[in-house]
Amino acid sequence: MKKIKVMHIIGRLPVGGAENLLLTIVRNTDRNRFNLIVCCLDKEGQIAEKIRQGGIKLVCLGTTRVRHSYRKIRRLVELLRHEQIDIVHTHLYKADFWGRLVSLLYGVPVICKTEHGDVNSFKNKPFYFKAAEYLCFNKILDRLSDGIIFISEAQKKEFEGKRIKMKNSFLIHNGLDTKRFSSSNKRRSQDRSEKLSKNNIVIGVVARLSDRQKGQSCLLLAMRKIIERYPEAGLLVIGSGEDEGRLRDLSAQLGLDGSVSFLGVRDDIPELLAGMDILVQPSVSEPLGVSILEAMYSGLPVVATNVGGIPEIVRHGETGFLVPPKEPDALADSIIKLIDDPAMAREMGEKGRETVMSGFTGDIYTKTLEDLYVSLLKRKCRNRNYRYADLFEIT
Repeated sequence: MKKIKVMHIIGRLPVGGAENLLLTIVRNTDRNRFNLIVCCLDKEGQIAEKIRQGGIKLVCLGTTRVRHSYRKIRRLVELLRHEQIDIVHTHLYKADFWGRLVSLLYGVPVICKTEHGDVNSFKNKPFYFKAAEYLCFNKILDRLSDGIIFISEAQKKEFEGKRIKMKNSFLIHNGLDTKRFSSSNKRRSQDRSEKLSKNNIVIGVVARLSDRQKGQSCLLLAMRKIIERYPEAGLLVIGSGEDEGRLRDLSAQLGLDGSVSFLGVRDDIPELLAGMDILVQPSVSEPLGVSILEAMYSGLPVVATNVGGIPEIVRHGETGFLVPPKEPDALADSIIKLIDDPAMAREMGEKGRETVMSGFTGDIYTKTLEDLYVSLLKRKCRNRNYRYADLFEIT
């Protein structure tokens, strides 16, 4: 029977949480049931080649400028018509706006989006997208969409509390593509307690360098207290962003140049995590935190802030420690506690890996998403009597 055609639409494809989740989806989707296409509205980025390597068709429209809106709409309509898409799934705000608007106008049977940010994330968007938010366009598009997928319970409650109650909202926790991680990571994690006892300590943070959301400055302040106790401790800052220069300056002002390394964007995260002892996520806001899942799967204990969806994956005192945001002393104390007790750190790392394996893998996420696709398509076929529904078997 004919496969269900799904088009994922995203603005661009740099290294990031939403982009990596999309990569996880396309790598784990059942190709016997679904035919996937990825449409990138702007330039491709580092994730594009990985998508192509998986045998997925990738189409880049090459523009997100407002003055090119007509051209973008025309090309997207042509693509939808040519590919005969059954389901459109959008990611991030540009694709959520343009992708859903064009798909609704064209009449794509099922339209859904994954909400990757928090309810106030539109404040960082360009002016015309802020205007769209204020004019309730996104609320209208949400109501007209068949599915709004949230990545954590906290995020879902936040949106439903500040916007209209969405009957079409669904919760699917982020999943980690464990195929990216070699078995050597697990073996190397077993030696961490010995490494900690020798004071050869590597602390890491993996996040976009946007201090207002990710809180890296709090970790830099905490490092002063950590280094007073353990002078050989070092911090790896992985990622790039608008605050990189300011964070580098702060590190220098605090006298941490010899202890802090800024590594930029990396595509060898599994290997870097295998060499760390503790993963820290000092976020001010965080819908879930894919880097936390990566660290837990690698056998690392986690110290993170008690915000957003983080408590849904990090169990305080079992797989790591949760601390209030913007409190460097509390952050430092929890990190020092792990360094002081290597056996506890190793046990937390092992429990963290079990947590990911039992509920947060890419296979689990994608299977749940596939079931949702089929459910939404069945419902639309029943409600609207779409003639195309007889062309393929929905099982």
